[in-house]
Amino acid sequence: MDGFDKNGILDIEMLQGLAQLVQDAPSGYLESDDMIQILRAIAARLEDPGQQSEQNSIHLVEQAIKVLDVMADNKVKNLDREVDHGPLKKALANLSSSKNLFLQYKALYALQALEFVPDNESALGCATRRAVAVGGGVLKITGVLNGDYSNIPDSLQQLYDAGCEIVDSAKNAYSARDNRQWYLAVRGVDAFVQGRQLADLNKYICDEPSVDDPKFQWGLCEILGKMVLDSSWDATTRSQAVEFLGEICEVNAVVGGKRDIRPLVFTIVHTALTLPGCSEKVISAAILQAQTLSTSNIPALKYSQCPYNVMSRLPLPVSSLLLRGVQDNPDLELVLERLRRQRCSEYDPREVYVEALSKASLLATDEELVSLKDRVDEFLANKREVMLILGDSGSGKSTFNRRLEYEQWGRYSAGGEIPLFIDLKSVPELDKDMIQQQFLSYQFSESHINELRRTRKILLICDGYDECRKWTNFHTNNSLNKANNWSAKMIITCRSQHLGPNYRVHFEPQASNDYSRRFVNKPDLFEEAVIVPFRMEQIKDYIDQYVSSPETQLLFENTSVWSADTYLNLLKIVPQLMDLIRNPFLLRLMLDVLPSLVRKGDDLTLTRMTRVKLYDEYVLQHFMHELDRLNVQRARGRMTQADLDAFAEIEDDFVRTGIDFASRLSESIFKVQDGVNAVKYFTMEDKKSWKSQFFGLNAGIKMLRESSPLIRIGTRHEFTHRSLMEYFYTCMIYEPKLSQEHESEDEAFPLRLTAYLSSENGSPTLVDHPFNERSIMLEPSIVHFLAERVQESPDFKDQLQTIVNLSKVDGTVSQAASNAITVLIKAGVQFNGTDLRGIQIPGADLTGGYFDSAQLQDANLDGVNLSNSWLRQANFSQTRVNNVRLGDEPYHYFEGAITMAVSPDKTVLGLGFADGKVRIMNLRDWTDCFQAPHHPKRVSSLAFSHSGLSMASGDIDGLIRIWTLQDGSHPRQLSGHTSYVYSITYSPDEDRIASGSDDHTVRIWDLSSGEALFVLEHPGEVASTLWSPDGLRLASISYRGIAYVWLAESGEREQEYHIPNVAVGSCVFSPDSQHLYSSSGNRLCRLDPLTPDDSSAGRKSDEFTFSTAISPNGQWIASCCRDGTIRVWDWQTKEWKSTLSGHSGTVFYVDFLSDFRLVSLGEDNTVRFWSLNGAEAKNEITDTTILSAAVAHTRSITDVVYSASGDYLLSSSFEPTVREWDIGTGTSKIVVQNTVSVYGLALSPEGNQIAALVRGGLLVYNRLAGPPVTDPSILLQGLICLEYSACGRWIAYGSPTGVVRLADRRSNGDERIIATHPNIICELRFSKCGRRLHSRSMDGTVQLSDTESKTSTRFTVDGVKHLAFSPCGDFVAWAGVKNEIYTGRVHIYDLKSGQETFVLEKTGKVNYIGWAPNWIATCGEDRVVRLWKNQSNEAHSSWICVAILRDFIATVNKVVWDPTGSLEFVTGANDLCAWRVVDDDDASSIKVTLKWCSTDKHRLVATGARITRAIGFNQEQRKLLKQDGAIDYSDFVIVIKAVAANPPAPSEPTDLSSQHSNH
Repeated sequence: MDGFDKNGILDIEMLQGLAQLVQDAPSGYLESDDMIQILRAIAARLEDPGQQSEQNSIHLVEQAIKVLDVMADNKVKNLDREVDHGPLKKALANLSSSKNLFLQYKALYALQALEFVPDNESALGCATRRAVAVGGGVLKITGVLNGDYSNIPDSLQQLYDAGCEIVDSAKNAYSARDNRQWYLAVRGVDAFVQGRQLADLNKYICDEPSVDDPKFQWGLCEILGKMVLDSSWDATTRSQAVEFLGEICEVNAVVGGKRDIRPLVFTIVHTALTLPGCSEKVISAAILQAQTLSTSNIPALKYSQCPYNVMSRLPLPVSSLLLRGVQDNPDLELVLERLRRQRCSEYDPREVYVEALSKASLLATDEELVSLKDRVDEFLANKREVMLILGDSGSGKSTFNRRLEYEQWGRYSAGGEIPLFIDLKSVPELDKDMIQQQFLSYQFSESHINELRRTRKILLICDGYDECRKWTNFHTNNSLNKANNWSAKMIITCRSQHLGPNYRVHFEPQASNDYSRRFVNKPDLFEEAVIVPFRMEQIKDYIDQYVSSPETQLLFENTSVWSADTYLNLLKIVPQLMDLIRNPFLLRLMLDVLPSLVRKGDDLTLTRMTRVKLYDEYVLQHFMHELDRLNVQRARGRMTQADLDAFAEIEDDFVRTGIDFASRLSESIFKVQDGVNAVKYFTMEDKKSWKSQFFGLNAGIKMLRESSPLIRIGTRHEFTHRSLMEYFYTCMIYEPKLSQEHESEDEAFPLRLTAYLSSENGSPTLVDHPFNERSIMLEPSIVHFLAERVQESPDFKDQLQTIVNLSKVDGTVSQAASNAITVLIKAGVQFNGTDLRGIQIPGADLTGGYFDSAQLQDANLDGVNLSNSWLRQANFSQTRVNNVRLGDEPYHYFEGAITMAVSPDKTVLGLGFADGKVRIMNLRDWTDCFQAPHHPKRVSSLAFSHSGLSMASGDIDGLIRIWTLQDGSHPRQLSGHTSYVYSITYSPDEDRIASGSDDHTVRIWDLSSGEALFVLEHPGEVASTLWSPDGLRLASISYRGIAYVWLAESGEREQEYHIPNVAVGSCVFSPDSQHLYSSSGNRLCRLDPLTPDDSSAGRKSDEFTFSTAISPNGQWIASCCRDGTIRVWDWQTKEWKSTLSGHSGTVFYVDFLSDFRLVSLGEDNTVRFWSLNGAEAKNEITDTTILSAAVAHTRSITDVVYSASGDYLLSSSFEPTVREWDIGTGTSKIVVQNTVSVYGLALSPEGNQIAALVRGGLLVYNRLAGPPVTDPSILLQGLICLEYSACGRWIAYGSPTGVVRLADRRSNGDERIIATHPNIICELRFSKCGRRLHSRSMDGTVQLSDTESKTSTRFTVDGVKHLAFSPCGDFVAWAGVKNEIYTGRVHIYDLKSGQETFVLEKTGKVNYIGWAPNWIATCGEDRVVRLWKNQSNEAHSSWICVAILRDFIATVNKVVWDPTGSLEFVTGANDLCAWRVVDDDDASSIKVTLKWCSTDKHRLVATGARITRAIGFNQEQRKLLKQDGAIDYSDFVIVIKAVAANPPAPSEPTDLSSQHSNH
């Protein structure tokens, strides 16, 4: 007892043992003082609720009941009312108002037992004989607990007599104390059961006056539950007890008791189903009862959050060990058994759970998914030591870990491997033997820990690496598996978005020389698994479990639970909802809140669902449920006066007060604990710390804490999920508005920042706000939440912009300004043309931001990330830009370079030239390592060996040379190919090389002999060859898109693959050497085996892939294309991440220099370097994706049309949607949801009809029926183009047969043929007045038709790419093409005179012409838009090019002017851009500025940016910006000074213009 009393941390097992000894000790064996001392120890802990979890409180009250019963039975009289009785009664009274029904009942029972201890002994006159009967030997602990039942038959008569006397005496007492009837009745039932006198038990219960009292029913069920779960009873009795439980449920339902006993019965039967060794008879009865209960609504208890052991007596198998533990004689297996039962009791295996699917690594593909459990089981069986499990926030990592621990404890046997779960954020010193710390927290002794260290294996389950905020290697720092230390396997989880570029160094064991530390090549000690988003099958499984879960029944106790089909149907129709809920946490949130969103009456089909909306509704529901709970407690009189006073203060504004409490707690956790979601609170130690305002004993604090979404584990408190803590932190910045039904009538929720931005005296300043105290740059979830707030609240957007502007005059708010502009950029807010002079935003993340023509003079941008930012025409004069990140590097120019290779260690670059030269250069300083002797002719391929000691080069004559890199010699020359050698690759063992040639062969060469081992025939020119990682296979790919896989040892062809519709020149093998992957346009795909009837193989495309590379960490795939771009994918998600643009022609080669740095060689003879969002410079990788105001097209745009009013425009792309854009803001919405790609659009003048061109015809939609419209109102089969006249009267249709029909909309659609062509109609255009229609066919025939006179003029122009009318309709312009080659000219033709009036020269590859009054815009495949201005008004005889826009990353397919006459136009490429022309009637002063752009997937753009007087750009950064077109007069000024000091001779004039020729 002394040891227990001195133990500061509750030892449940020791307490249970003590209480059971008291209960079962012979009469007179214990002194009253002993029992009082035990009761005082229990009472002391109950009086301090700050130190007890709900589960421990249940155990404490349970043991208090045992002691009180024995004290009442033994007539203990000297219990001090002031010291003992009063405080204990108060503590029990508080617990009796708990929302946990188990705890509530136990506290009420204990209160009744306490009433009999100081007095009222006579009321128990006969009941005390139970102590004599029990103490007579029948149920002694030395007998029953050890299985000795030999004396039971001789005692049955004695127990019968005692039972009858108990009944008579108890009934006499009931009349005197009606309030205690149920308590005495429960004790009477217990006496019958303890005496195993069951014959009269049923009659006794039926005659009992308290049978309708729910408290008596609850107590009766508990006693029956003990019988069900006690293996000392026979199977028949236990199964009958289960049936009896069902009958009590029926009685309870009929009398309508306030206390629903079904949750208790449900717990009992489910515990029986999971009980080891339970007989089939009992299981059958339990299953039947469970099924009955599962079909009913059980609105009582969240079982998974309140585990309760219905067995009050210790289990038989370990009872003797527990007794020895109480006697201070424990052994190791005893304490392990205690730990096992403790940990298993804290997890409910019945909770909704769906097995996660996983990939082997970030490198693996979605086609190679395996159950995460199977992958972990394999890890447990192999010899590896560390397994890293990655997954996004909410993907179920912690849930999996807890379930794994539970299952491993279920398999545990003496001497086996011990599962040890460690919540990393809760361990104070992770680098100092965290295993020992964890065992100490479980009250293991030093001797036990040392024994475990010496003799046992540990399965270390480490949860939340990213949440502990310590970027260190726990395996290494804890010396796991080293001599004289712990033998352990480690499973560790981490959120994938918090990984740095070299994350494996934090997890890989520091192996001896016998092992490799490189995972990709030889993962001996380390492996990883990546949890993938839920598939549809998993979502359906989860929903099925959810709708039948008892917890769901509780949540919707006042309404019916939706069916699974109802949920699934809504998932299909609510925009973006399916994309949100592909992880368990967000899926659960959605299932909880969706019914309430529907009940509010909002049309969810028109609502853009976001993550923050789900959290808003979840938090609102949570606090409303808590408010209902508190109201019920008050109505039932279960609140103390302090509670009533506290509740009265917050009741009227309860939800807001609750959000404020949780928000302040979250802010404090971030401020004091750097965001570690675990707060340890000790009442005495922390009563004066910041923690006391959240975890103190004040009634109001306690009420708010218990009402918040927090969980408690011992002395540790934490939010139920980290994302909730992050959400509440954002509520300190933006407080969510409640739904209308919960808002007060006269006010809405104010924004949190309003008061801080007020200029009134006495108002708090922004300096004091948390937004100004901490950078949120490394908290992607917080930035994401706030960005979604910006998109839903214009007021919040304005406030953040106000903060940014405030920093111009107040540098003390620079941190808030940095956070604000980071959130705005993330939300897709663009700062084009904005006056940002003097802003102070050091350290901000402006990745992907738009600052076209922005004024940034005198700003502080120190440490800002400008990667992929659009800085065109921005002014950086006197701007501080120290330590900024641009994400790119300056390029290097090499005349005649046509092929390239990078050494395996990424330090040496090889270049092959058109003149046969080969250069080997050091990448650090660009010095030549050596210059090898020339090839006789052009070098066509290069390759380094895997060791980096040699290199192979091939030329256009088929000659291959092998170079020694130490001295540049070429000891061997390989001859055999008869034409270009396009590809060379070394085998992994470097004994062989493979080469692919234009001669349609692949050769495998033996490097030792120089002989060709195999000559393999391949259809078409062989563009690429590559060995599989295991060296067993060789792949060859032709320009026709056909790939062969050969067995390297035999030369036999094993498989044939293809890429449909696209020819490629490069692929990569999967790590397991089983699959080939390649990029194709904007897709990353696995090659499928070619079938004989597959006719798509070999079809060519402009999206030709020349080279493909994979990053060292396996996360990224890069490929380069003929269109001059480099495309990068996330291998894990297969999502297109970005397009890198900068080369002016075809990109021949791309490779990774590091995980986030690439190098490329282009047709423009430049070697360029690229960085992916500047991530290599960060400790963590944050989510850099811009949340555009509305999701943009994901594929190239095919058509753009303006509305007649100029307020909006429509766009289509190769994806099956049509979007409508607000021309002022750039926001969009889907107006047509199709099932196939849309190739062209037409919009009726009044805006009510949309015609979409698809394969097979035209679909006409009623725009006003949506959005989005899914079903066309008209299907026009066999038509390939449609055009509305601007006047609204005419519709023209074109067909593949060359017929053009004209329909008059004013005459009920009367049609006539207006033109005929000998070939397919490819274009229709009306003049602005609608009088003329031009039609063009594929053969170049152009026909001009008069819609009124029905006359027409036909002429043929050789090579018309596109034709456009002038606004007046009197002129026409067309782009010239000759022999399918662009002429670089646009011809202007006068329709009245029939003469060509002007030719626009040097127009580039024009495929579309946009014409406005006195303006022409041309665009095309060269990714350039040119603006031309007419200098002679209507004469159209004098046009000059006044502006060139070059910063597009893909072909510009469309340029359309605003029809209202404003000088604004829109371009459509891979994105939409809206532009404004500023014209002062002076061609030299024309300026074009960007209004908005629809995507963030662009490169760094600095064309026209003024950087001359910028402060802090280093030499490399200035070089990069100038290469991109930035204006820097620094060099110009230096030249002027040099000229002034040394003027040139008159015969040698200085050409200063050449110093700045590219600007």
